[in-house]
Amino acid sequence: MTDKGGRRRLLAASLVAAVAAAGLHGMPAWAQSQRVAPVVQDLPVALPPPPPPVTTFRPSSPPPGGGSNRVPGGRGSGPTAIPAPGGGGGPAVIPRGPSVDDLARLPDAPGPGARDGEPGIPAGLSNEFVFLRQGPWTPADDPTGFGFQQLDAVSLPAVGLLLFRYRAVDPDQALAAFAILQRASGVVLAQPNLTHILQAGVPAKPVPSARLKCLVAATRSAAAAIALIDSAVDAGHPALAGAPIELVDVVEDGDASPGNHGTALAGIMLEAMRDAGAEPVPIIAVRTFVEAPEGGGDSTSFLIGRAIDVAIGRGAAVLNLSFAGPSDQLLAYMIDQAVSRGAVVIAAAGNAGPQAPPAYPAALEPVIAVTATDARDRLFEAANQGPYVQIAAYGVDVMVPAPGNRYGLLSGTSLAAAYVSAAIAVLSNRNRDHDAVVAAMEGTAVDLGPPGRDAQFGVGRLDMAAAMDKLD
Repeated sequence: MTDKGGRRRLLAASLVAAVAAAGLHGMPAWAQSQRVAPVVQDLPVALPPPPPPVTTFRPSSPPPGGGSNRVPGGRGSGPTAIPAPGGGGGPAVIPRGPSVDDLARLPDAPGPGARDGEPGIPAGLSNEFVFLRQGPWTPADDPTGFGFQQLDAVSLPAVGLLLFRYRAVDPDQALAAFAILQRASGVVLAQPNLTHILQAGVPAKPVPSARLKCLVAATRSAAAAIALIDSAVDAGHPALAGAPIELVDVVEDGDASPGNHGTALAGIMLEAMRDAGAEPVPIIAVRTFVEAPEGGGDSTSFLIGRAIDVAIGRGAAVLNLSFAGPSDQLLAYMIDQAVSRGAVVIAAAGNAGPQAPPAYPAALEPVIAVTATDARDRLFEAANQGPYVQIAAYGVDVMVPAPGNRYGLLSGTSLAAAYVSAAIAVLSNRNRDHDAVVAAMEGTAVDLGPPGRDAQFGVGRLDMAAAMDKLD
């Protein structure tokens, strides 16, 4: 029998394991500072003819070609067969978390709000958890028997896995069971359902109407596609009219109101392609983040994992991730899956300032982290700095479209990431070797700051024209 003190130590160790497995110790304060509302101004514009209908696909409804990615039979049941990643017939290699012996060696770490000496949930973490599995749970290891309430269960068809989301009804029991459940047969990974924040543009000044320019995009599409994993895009905005945009919604809350952030980034991508004299590549705008009325927006590991699976399934050549949060196992796994299939992943370096810790997913090894510069090649003052920063692009006082036929000036690494995503997509239409594309982009960048790569500008500021010439 285990005495009460022993049970408490097990609970504390299990909680630390849940947090350590996700690579964090609570939500960092810098991630909470990104809720900044963009400044926009109603301006008279000449509206073009209505754009053609935009394709909308909700993953919970039958996708093109039939089928569904919701787990059949309702909550708690699963598909009859889930193939191993890569389509092979045998079992997949499953990465393991800490062993029980490892957990026993972890120090006690009760979180804020602990009661009567029992461990609490650390600040910044909800009481939700996600499990990525090869198939449905067995009756013996179903989390609903261990103090969890199942909230959602979806298939990720592009990677051949199931993704489950649970709430800890009884945190004491559920957290103690977490260490066991994450090692259950078929579990690829398990972690808290972490929060990630849009790297919202820092508002500048209103745009004088004399400076407005129509972001014209041709209707003919090219082969490479960009997956914009962000808030909803206003595809009816004059700046986006006629552009090859597909709207996808993984939030599925019944309110897909266009967002400032997603609309701004889509406009930047189209403008960058127009300025390069290139055909606009298709944009797969995956609504993953919910913007708050006061500005900013957030999402979770569960939703972002689904969105990356949609991008992989659509064959996106580029994934644009203009958000930041803690280190996240699920995102790292899904990004690796996208890269292994030939995609290039771009992320905002972060807007938390030069002393901030690395922002994720930008700091992950396969990801190209982008910082922002102004028209004079000066670094954006709020940009994160560090060795993970790979390249810079224009991202200060950028004119962007906003929902409701409006425009505004924004600044931030999110905007710079959108320019780089557009450049990679355009270059990929000239050369399908993504390594050659990235090498051309880096090799032609304008060196800024200290000679060579540095923690402020990376290899330097993007020069899309020079990169295009190098690939010709």
